[in-house]
Amino acid sequence: MKISPLMAVGIALSFCVAALSGCQATKAKIAEMKEGPKNTACDLGLEKLKNAPTDDDVRKMVPDEIAACKADIAHNDKPRLKMNLATTLRADALLKRGGKDETELFAEARTYIQQAADQGYAPAQTMLGSILHNEDKGDERVRFKQAADWYHKAAEQGDSEGQELLADYYIDHGWGLGTGQPPAADVEEAFKWNKMAAEQGNVQSETNVGFEYENRKSYGDAADWFRKAADQGDRIALYNLSELYEKGEGVSQSNTEAFKLVMMAAESYRSDAEDDHVSYFLDRHSDFKKASDLAEKGRAEIRRRDYDGAIRDITQAMQTAPDVAYFYYNLGDANFKKGSYPEARQDCDQAVKLNQYSASALYCRGMVKKATGDTTGGAKDIAAAQAIHPDIGEYF
Repeated sequence: MKISPLMAVGIALSFCVAALSGCQATKAKIAEMKEGPKNTACDLGLEKLKNAPTDDDVRKMVPDEIAACKADIAHNDKPRLKMNLATTLRADALLKRGGKDETELFAEARTYIQQAADQGYAPAQTMLGSILHNEDKGDERVRFKQAADWYHKAAEQGDSEGQELLADYYIDHGWGLGTGQPPAADVEEAFKWNKMAAEQGNVQSETNVGFEYENRKSYGDAADWFRKAADQGDRIALYNLSELYEKGEGVSQSNTEAFKLVMMAAESYRSDAEDDHVSYFLDRHSDFKKASDLAEKGRAEIRRRDYDGAIRDITQAMQTAPDVAYFYYNLGDANFKKGSYPEARQDCDQAVKLNQYSASALYCRGMVKKATGDTTGGAKDIAAAQAIHPDIGEYF
């Protein structure tokens, strides 16, 4: 039997009875179905805008996208199109920082966001809540309560960002009352909404759920949720999962895994993989401190063009911790500058495999690709690296 879209909606709703979080996700899907296909000129233009490689390209495209969205809205009052227009106006405002046009563009964008929110469009409701929460005027408690009301409207429709922000609101502001430590009831409410968002893949909520399970000493559950967020490159989740491995809480104790994770967290944020978490870990573990020192010695040897020495020392460091992206992309850098491109490509590929969110690993592979004739692939990797760390080229 062929199932119509309306029948599909009815079937999906019937499953909501079984699980609240599943119901929230289903509501979000139903909202998408009601919106229809995203094939207007306004929709397609926004996708091109999001994928524009440079700010200059965005500047050139913005006027046409604004005109396309306004034309589409004139014939179709869908709130999604108003949000598309608001997004474009806000992008234009950000490109005109400091000028009169910036204020006017933000004000116009807010008008369209308000209209879309009033029409019940969940992403607009979340955005309006965020604007109210962050603007610096009026009574803070009133604004926070208004923000929470909009987050709640979006959250009830299954919007994962609205759910996450509503959960944050319960913890941080106690519904705007500024009471400090949230009451137990608010903690439970925050946990409920974070869990809903996390089950839809919201990375911040996955980390927050991990924190709450850790607070409850349910370390196995904490590790599971931290791992979900870590797999999406969340730095805080990586640090906390590392600590669980170091302590053997909820997972099998492994200093090697703990070192790998703390280095991934640092690499995903800074090109030199140096931060306090790494330093504290190395202070507690002399064997990994020795391996790290060998890798740093290798970096110095690369700068002196002693590539064979660098390869020797970094390879020795890898005997202590064999699956650390930081070691692999430095080894790849040494092989690349030595002219050993096949070895460099293998090293850099492994670095990306171990940490796809490492700017240095992506940049390393991009340089090798370009040097071996894959100009397009190389440019793509380098652009991805610079999106994470704009000044990554200075490291190499």
